[in-house]
Amino acid sequence: MQVVLTNASSLLRALRFAVVCSSAAVLIGFLGCCCPDSGPQTIATEDGLAEITVTNGMGKTSLMDNPEASLQVANIFRELYALIISESKREVPGINLDDYARLLREQHRIDISSPNMSEVEEVQINGLAARKWHTTGKMDDLKLFFIFGVVETDGHFNQVMTWTLEERRDKYEQVLDDIVHSFKLAQ
Repeated sequence: MQVVLTNASSLLRALRFAVVCSSAAVLIGFLGCCCPDSGPQTIATEDGLAEITVTNGMGKTSLMDNPEASLQVANIFRELYALIISESKREVPGINLDDYARLLREQHRIDISSPNMSEVEEVQINGLAARKWHTTGKMDDLKLFFIFGVVETDGHFNQVMTWTLEERRDKYEQVLDDIVHSFKLAQ
């Protein structure tokens, strides 16, 4: 179970990065990993095993300084963030998809202040069994909106985490949901 807790601390690092970038984006207006809208683009994880499709000027970044993430994308100007953490099933023996999602939710209740979580949805993402939920909560005094997805592949549980400011939920909820649902194994 320790690996799951490590991944939760990775989420905290990524979210703290988002808080810093929120302030920087207000001051600077436009940063390097904020690309002009160029339509959807598919971006592969570092290991090349999986990919997601992003839009709204999101681009690959390493600025979130998240060593567990196999992919980090952002549009800092629009406050849109996503990352993928793939965890080998060997690291969490005896855990099924529902158990894994439950453990992540429990950790998020600790890591996110005043979390308000939706029920877990049982979904299929590109033919793969998955679980998904929405969360609102505070991190470093910022109100955030998250969509979390956990996608099961043969050897891994893949966390697809997306977030924005809660005040931008109405504008970007579908974008974030589309990112989660775009997860697929690379061809």
